[in-house]
Amino acid sequence: MKKRILVLLCIGAMLIGGCGGIGLNPSEANIQKNEVVTVAEAKKPDYIMHEKGMDSEEIYWDGNSVDWSQYQLDQAFQNALVQFAAKTTAKVMERNNENLCYSPISLYYALSLAAIGSSGQTEQELLTLLGVENREVLKDQCDKLYHILYTDTNESVIQLANSIWKAYDEGEEAIALKETYIKDASEQLFSSIYEVKRIEAEDRIAQWISKQTNGFLNPTSSKKPVEWDLALINAVYYRDQWVNRFPEQLTEEGEFTKADQSKVKCSFMNTENQANVKETDQFLQASLQLKDSEMFFVLPKPGIDVHQLIKSEETLNQILTEDGETRCQVIWRVPKFNYETSIENLDQVVKELGVVSAFERSDGFENMTDTEMYIDKIIQKSKIMIDEKGVEAAAYTEIMMDEEAALTEQTVSMNLDHPFIYGIKKNGNCLFIGICEQP
Repeated sequence: MKKRILVLLCIGAMLIGGCGGIGLNPSEANIQKNEVVTVAEAKKPDYIMHEKGMDSEEIYWDGNSVDWSQYQLDQAFQNALVQFAAKTTAKVMERNNENLCYSPISLYYALSLAAIGSSGQTEQELLTLLGVENREVLKDQCDKLYHILYTDTNESVIQLANSIWKAYDEGEEAIALKETYIKDASEQLFSSIYEVKRIEAEDRIAQWISKQTNGFLNPTSSKKPVEWDLALINAVYYRDQWVNRFPEQLTEEGEFTKADQSKVKCSFMNTENQANVKETDQFLQASLQLKDSEMFFVLPKPGIDVHQLIKSEETLNQILTEDGETRCQVIWRVPKFNYETSIENLDQVVKELGVVSAFERSDGFENMTDTEMYIDKIIQKSKIMIDEKGVEAAAYTEIMMDEEAALTEQTVSMNLDHPFIYGIKKNGNCLFIGICEQP
């Protein structure tokens, strides 16, 4: 029996303070129906409401009406997400010395799509990396996590969209997926499933990605037939606004010192406010509140290389947890930056973290299909943009009321004029983490 090629593609788009459009439901792909067969539509999150009844296409997100207790994650799963983010980030950064934006949550969902269809040694290795006991726990917790993260308001958008693409040649049938896998993928991992001709696959996926990221990412298509048989794709679109706006009149030109001590000109945003701060003998970390999440920044102490921090799993665990935080007055000087990155070797990262059988064995996905499969490639592409925009400070008081840390008299300076680490978290879950070598 012929082995079929499986690829995983992870897409991350992060827009902070910008004016993106209204969020889209994961199943609403901008694809031409006559060239793509929809096998299954992604289930909608439970709290998406239809303004004119279920037949209406006009939908809205009503987070205030949700009983969030039903989506509470197990503590073991929350710990597993932190560990996954730390260990994969450290491995990803081992191969990088430039600007990079990486989404642990995107890779987690893409691997989960593979894991719920895996079997035998492949299943054991994938579940070990993902930090869960079995596929049932993984499906349940990914379902809850999706509901917790999903946000769609005028000010904030966090959306994870999954899709599975079956490519076929003219005159042949696409690979057959098992009904149980189709049900689990669409209902618990919120994945749509499509069949598409090989010659059309790359173009249709590019359109889908553009749609799911509100046009923030626009992949190009080579117009050539794809060689893979099955593609599992996760796209994360994130947009949020600062609770306290950076005053545009305080933005000024300045110099950013790169790792090689050369200098580049860039625009620095300036403000001062109260923030959660963590300090160790290796780094200083502080967080800025957004409407529905937070962004943290990490500056290495003098004599410490920023790569020394981000390539250490132990240090990343310190950065990603809230232990040791105090509340201080912070003077901020943050560069505006906007860049795209591509991680072409995530398959090597996954292999080095113990998942080997999925790339070698042909019978490792028996819960997905009767066809022999193996993973060929895992790729992630991302884009980030940060500027001054945000909402008025009226909501800041409400957020401060939720803080438990006492305000100290210490004032901390976060002058981000040399390479630094940044990240985005919601409810303690790391959506993006990256390094800015040059704005």
